[in-house]
Amino acid sequence: MNAQTSRLVLGTVQLGMNYGLNNQSGQPDIKKAEEIIHAAYAGGVTCFDTAQAYGNSESVLGLCLNKLGYSDKVKVISKPSPDFQGKPGDLSTALAYSLSELGIKKLEAFLLHREEHLNLLSLEQIKEGQVLLQNGLLKGFGVSVYTPSVALTALKHPLISALQIPASVFDHRFNQAGVFNIAKSLNKRIYIRSAFLQGVVCMDLDKIPPFLSSLKPALEAYQKLCVECGLSRTGLALSWLLQVYPNAYVLFGAETPEQVEENLASLASTPLPVDVVERIAKLFPEQGENILNPALWQR
Repeated sequence: MNAQTSRLVLGTVQLGMNYGLNNQSGQPDIKKAEEIIHAAYAGGVTCFDTAQAYGNSESVLGLCLNKLGYSDKVKVISKPSPDFQGKPGDLSTALAYSLSELGIKKLEAFLLHREEHLNLLSLEQIKEGQVLLQNGLLKGFGVSVYTPSVALTALKHPLISALQIPASVFDHRFNQAGVFNIAKSLNKRIYIRSAFLQGVVCMDLDKIPPFLSSLKPALEAYQKLCVECGLSRTGLALSWLLQVYPNAYVLFGAETPEQVEENLASLASTPLPVDVVERIAKLFPEQGENILNPALWQR
């Protein structure tokens, strides 16, 4: 077991819906979902990410954790509905719903699903959130953001103790904006999502869709580097993130238990050479939001 797995988080959107540009298997049945969760836990992963918007991911994850006997042994991150209104009592209602679906007593973090929801947190909402924290129903509140400017604003918010942000070998925007360093100085947690850019890092060049064609040259160079390092495409992507952002937690997704096992086994057993780290940082030219934000993809 690689020691780095303690900083990995299994994203479970695939358990509740057909998700990902490179998804070959679709949504797994409950037996396969259970095998996925078991593979992650057996490999040292003890934190799972879900959301109310991920189909029935919360209930499937809860059923699997309960059946496997992991409910009291793992940490779970979830998010209220993207339709969150920020009205009095909304935080409490949303949290109660997620806890019920998951069948657990406490969340590690409850993250607003959209960065614009940060503006809905009135003084009354902040007080409500503080009561929920004091009652031990969760460890911290956070927000999932898409832009560095909002991330910097969120880090200053009194109720926010965690951010979920996109970062990958493709995407260095948040590091360049100082988000990771500021979060460390404020003792606030960073969860990195989109480590594979919805599976693009794993795709063969001839499968890259036209709207992502600008990534092809860099992807070709990246694949050659993987061969040179003796690591899989996902293994190098995860290892690089874990090494470059040592205080962050990194999400990864999987459609099958075999993918979970392969991802965990593919992590570099020793630190990546400095020249490899630097080469990856320079490999992908700066990309626009239309490439880095899947919500904006012109499929």
